[in-house]
Amino acid sequence: MTGMKRREFLGVVGMGAAGSLIASGTAIANTQTINMPAKQRIEFSKGSSEHPMNIRLNVKPVYWPLIHSDIWEGPCRPSAGLKPKKQEMDWKAALALADGKTPEQEKEEARSGVKKFAEDLKTNLSPDIRLLEPALLECSEDFRIRPEELARLEADNDKTDVYILAIDKFSNYIANVIADTFKKPVVSFGGMLFITADLIASMKARGLEGYAVYDLFDPKELNYILSLLKARKVLQQTSILIITDRGLPPIPVQSCMDIDTLKENFGIRSHFVTYREFINEMESLINSKEWSRKAKDSAESLIKNAAETHIDKQHVKRSFEFYYTIKNLMEKYDCNAFTVECFELCASRIAEKYKITPCLVHTLLKDEGMASACEADLNAMLSMRLLMSVSNKSSFMGNSIAITDDLVYLNHSVPGIKMAGYDKPDLPYHLRHFVESGWGTKVMIDFMQSEEKTVTLARLNKFGTKIFLAKGDIVNCTGFNTENLIGCSLAAHIKVPDAKKFMQKQSQFGSHISMVYGDYTREISELADMMDLEVVYAI
Repeated sequence: MTGMKRREFLGVVGMGAAGSLIASGTAIANTQTINMPAKQRIEFSKGSSEHPMNIRLNVKPVYWPLIHSDIWEGPCRPSAGLKPKKQEMDWKAALALADGKTPEQEKEEARSGVKKFAEDLKTNLSPDIRLLEPALLECSEDFRIRPEELARLEADNDKTDVYILAIDKFSNYIANVIADTFKKPVVSFGGMLFITADLIASMKARGLEGYAVYDLFDPKELNYILSLLKARKVLQQTSILIITDRGLPPIPVQSCMDIDTLKENFGIRSHFVTYREFINEMESLINSKEWSRKAKDSAESLIKNAAETHIDKQHVKRSFEFYYTIKNLMEKYDCNAFTVECFELCASRIAEKYKITPCLVHTLLKDEGMASACEADLNAMLSMRLLMSVSNKSSFMGNSIAITDDLVYLNHSVPGIKMAGYDKPDLPYHLRHFVESGWGTKVMIDFMQSEEKTVTLARLNKFGTKIFLAKGDIVNCTGFNTENLIGCSLAAHIKVPDAKKFMQKQSQFGSHISMVYGDYTREISELADMMDLEVVYAI
């Protein structure tokens, strides 16, 4: 290798990609039989457990033009020496049109090209994408990535989530090297279909993670891919506050994942809080004039905006004292998701003593964009997290029962007021009590009042390896203001093609199903593919 030691090069680019692309100091085809490697684990940029709505995906643009040492003609350069037609030389043209230019001209076009590349990204990417400083890596006609060039990516690697590569006919090489060296996804766009197809095939063969946008620049397609990667980042940065004296799994949800599985499969952290610590925190808050006033004001606001209220204000206030207790504990332990046992909390008599149920807490947290699940069900929580991320809507969860050949009944008392979307007006709601004697605040919405009737349903399995996925249409709502109105009364009646098959497939996953309005089956299935989850469809 000219100008460098082979050992230095391999040390910089990493043995995985470099070892298969370079042998005896020369880039050659590897003719050995290669076993398909496992897909590498992606670690997104680290940080505290931010509020999920504030998490942004950090994107590092990479521009890798070919700089020739001279002008000549050949099979890949048939028009050397001929002046190209006059045209605006943007970054796409600079990559595609290298014929008949001196090295100095190519370098000048590379400098303007990378600048224009970054400007186009800044203009077209979604506002929840954070664009890092672009990197210009030069390539000569030996088609090698120099250590000093690759080192330009080192400074930002810790805060980079995804590398975006402006692709030309030689970029499949650099995409493999970047993905293998830095263990991050690479998204490429531009160029001809055969180039991007070869790039993705080569990366998959090495267990690397790469995605391609097949148009020269399609902001919609690019933003879609990045939105799924962001949903993965949000999931990976989930940190769950779990209130329990028993540990996991909870009594009624034996299909629940354990925290070791969460950590190993998804990178998710958890923190357990005992009943005693929970009670001490709530007692302190109840006895605080400042927090008592805040709970009172919040209760009055919720009641004021309700279409109907069928619960005393003092019980709504107490539910807000429960809510603020949880918020304080989440802040204390750097958590951005929550769950608590239900049957066990009931049996402890704590719920009865303080006149609380978790229902309103779950609704309020989900309406803020934080996953919050009933009965310490982590499977439902993670499904909820994925659905909320791809839909940008609050969610519902509940037990499912087949009631006719094509109807499934999904019930609990934890709908979101923001189920139409975080950027949409609140859905109309009633306030009711959970227990017969009048306490335990729960929000009730009429699922039939939403303009959208199609819903997406999902649940992860116990081992975090599969996801159940279904789509249906809401055709009725009970427990809102008809039939039995206490307990987990609220139920969506969902029309599906085959309720029996739905329940048979769901039986592999457990009881609780998470739900959002809208059809997000494509997003969830493609996200599942990114995460190596097997999708089990309801039919």
